[in-house]
Amino acid sequence: MSDGIQMFSALSQQFAERYGVSNMEYPAQLSPDLQTQLLAAVTEHSTLLRRINTDVVRDLKGRKLYMGTSRPIARRTQTDNNDPSKRRVTASPWSMAESHYELAAVQHDVHIHRDLLNQWAAYGQSAFAARYMAMHRKSIADAVVLMGWHGTRVATDSDPDANPLFEDMAVGWLQQIRDGAPSQYMGAGVKVGPDGDYANLPHLLAEARLMIPKHLRGDDLVAIVGDSLVAYHQGRIVELYGEQPSEAGAVKTTGANGQYLPMRSEAFFPESSVLITSMKNLSWYVQRGSTVRVQRYEPSNKRVEDWTEHNQGFVVEDLERVALIEGIQLPDGQGGWETPETQVLWHGSPLDGSTEAQG
Repeated sequence: MSDGIQMFSALSQQFAERYGVSNMEYPAQLSPDLQTQLLAAVTEHSTLLRRINTDVVRDLKGRKLYMGTSRPIARRTQTDNNDPSKRRVTASPWSMAESHYELAAVQHDVHIHRDLLNQWAAYGQSAFAARYMAMHRKSIADAVVLMGWHGTRVATDSDPDANPLFEDMAVGWLQQIRDGAPSQYMGAGVKVGPDGDYANLPHLLAEARLMIPKHLRGDDLVAIVGDSLVAYHQGRIVELYGEQPSEAGAVKTTGANGQYLPMRSEAFFPESSVLITSMKNLSWYVQRGSTVRVQRYEPSNKRVEDWTEHNQGFVVEDLERVALIEGIQLPDGQGGWETPETQVLWHGSPLDGSTEAQG
């Protein structure tokens, strides 16, 4: 048995003891505490997941945990004048519209070739375990973020070749806005640049922010912006103010909407889109007790396999507290306009040596 397989076997036995099973070759259902620890470890491998809500919920279907506020609550009632009709009454701040979630099973199954494990083994058992766990957690985190941004539906049998951005794995955040908040959504065709609908990206953000009702425009709103739009915006700043760094800095900090709306780039976010919301308005839910894990060595393929499954879903907590603009067009440099497209840069499995860069 190779050093890599021996170290994997030792690590797998540690998992079995932790999960309370004799070995990991048969399904081990994680307790709620261990499940929460695994999800916390997964979120550490994604800056986005660290910023949004990650919650373990009881049911496959239920009411959202952070329902949107429909109005601020404050009043005054005089109750000390012996008038029985004068009573203090409560009011609900919550919006009940679109206040439910639904989860679906997702399988995060990965394999690693024996040759790669042997390379890891050269660094010792502790380093081997750290590399293995980081690989597993990062693969889950990246998949979750991709589903959240690009998921449009839940297919009975997913097809990763036809849907490389996991479009058929979940109804993600952006799809929920398209379906449930048409007044907060602006579709394709918006032109940003000289002679366009908006002179620049800050101009677009200023207008888009107004799509959110005034009482929901808190100071925690941010603009998540596609990388191509950020690159265009920064290029324009350099072009216009490259020799005047103080003025360039002023444009970058206060130009977004005149009231400082931070722009943020997030991994895998669509290239030609802008989403304005609070980061805590986005959630990833996992059903309590639904995480099941299996590990084994598959000698016929000379690889180890790690099978993880749980029920999960995505939630926009308050569908009024968003503004989504998609299909934004930029100058193409030849007098016309073009829409940046999200490129798929992977092909095959990055863990078995078959990865090929595309595009």
